[in-house]
Amino acid sequence: YNGNYRNVVVLGNNKQSKTLETFFNTQLEYGFKHLKTFSVKGKEDIKLCFEYVLQNDVNEIYCSISSLSDKEILDVISFADNNLITLKFMPDTKNVIFRNFKYEYYNYVPILSLRNIPLDDSLNKLVKRLFDIIFSLLVILFVLSWLTPIIALLIKLESKGSIFFSQSRTGINNKQFFCYKFRSMTVNKESNTIQATKNDKRVTKIGKFIRKTSIDELPQFFNVFLGNMCFFNVF
Repeated sequence: YNGNYRNVVVLGNNKQSKTLETFFNTQLEYGFKHLKTFSVKGKEDIKLCFEYVLQNDVNEIYCSISSLSDKEILDVISFADNNLITLKFMPDTKNVIFRNFKYEYYNYVPILSLRNIPLDDSLNKLVKRLFDIIFSLLVILFVLSWLTPIIALLIKLESKGSIFFSQSRTGINNKQFFCYKFRSMTVNKESNTIQATKNDKRVTKIGKFIRKTSIDELPQFFNVFLGNMCFFNVF
């Protein structure tokens, strides 16, 4: 943790999350530093949250169950698990399996926490790393080996510039690395600072296709193979 405080984000924007924000911002003696609250309206909002968490040294995610679908909840659990980030929930009446959770109260806000799992256990780390190496190597050899030249040709035919887009990210233990994707936009100065929006004119025709099919994310398996990322963070 950063000194005497923990960087936290809230996933889901509703009355309950607003109450939790107030707790974080007024009860500073508890050691929380609230960085941001994310509204959740689809898959892209979840991805933006994940990117922000990795880039801003976030220690804990507080997730409003009522704001997310069951699939999104599972995605958040996998992300937190594979990046060693503490995950806590603001419960509602959804059908959540409670036996693996414990209750806490932040003032009047009920918080559910996953029971402690030895994520830092050396054996667990070894198993996860072996899985990442084997699976990423299979993707690189049997998919990217033939797909990359095809995508590269299509990108080059439509616009000038590199076939890859690289973005600086912060990984485990605050180590900086470059995350690679197939380039889906024309080369521009704002690509690292301004996220693509719906009907963004910077996105090329082939870019729209590879974004929609998530093909643009496949080069991240090189990051997985090198140990910068985990398999579950790619999609």
